[in-house]
Amino acid sequence: VVARVKGDHVLWGRSVKDRTILWLTTRTQFDHHGQVSFPTPGPAALAFSIAFESARAAMAMRSRLIVAGNRRDSKAIEKESIPALFAYFEQAMTAAVFSFQCLEAYANQVIANKVTEPMAVPRRRGIETFTPAELERTLSTEEKLTFVLPRVLSVRSPKGTKAWPPYRELKEVRDSTVHLKSTDQYVR
Repeated sequence: VVARVKGDHVLWGRSVKDRTILWLTTRTQFDHHGQVSFPTPGPAALAFSIAFESARAAMAMRSRLIVAGNRRDSKAIEKESIPALFAYFEQAMTAAVFSFQCLEAYANQVIANKVTEPMAVPRRRGIETFTPAELERTLSTEEKLTFVLPRVLSVRSPKGTKAWPPYRELKEVRDSTVHLKSTDQYVR
């Protein structure tokens, strides 16, 4: 939802009643249909939806794994469960990447919608000033979440709260998924 109409109006040749919802709309060329339009999805919402569905699918895959062996130190995933195990890994990786992307997209959306002037940001080399576009491009997600968003939204920084350790863990999992190093791949 972008806005609601205030008062009755005629928009694009159509009668529109007071409080009617207005949507941001995208137009695109669609195969043999020509120009089509649709409500523009929010990137943060799309990323969240992908992350949520992937997490759900990962848990379903995990529940289908068959563990064999009756000794404590000698258990293994049964051979017929290997496809479900690999599907679990794929869905878990997708959930981690898109969960992080949701946070980053949200931070960038807030910056784009709320920051209108250059902002001074404390960094390792001292205070640096960035335009709104530079804030989106240059700052890390952590800087956006701990400094820019709290300042713009007049809320407390999440750093040092109960929400911060899960964020750090998500970032670590996402980084080791996106920037695969040999230790993340178990390549020997």
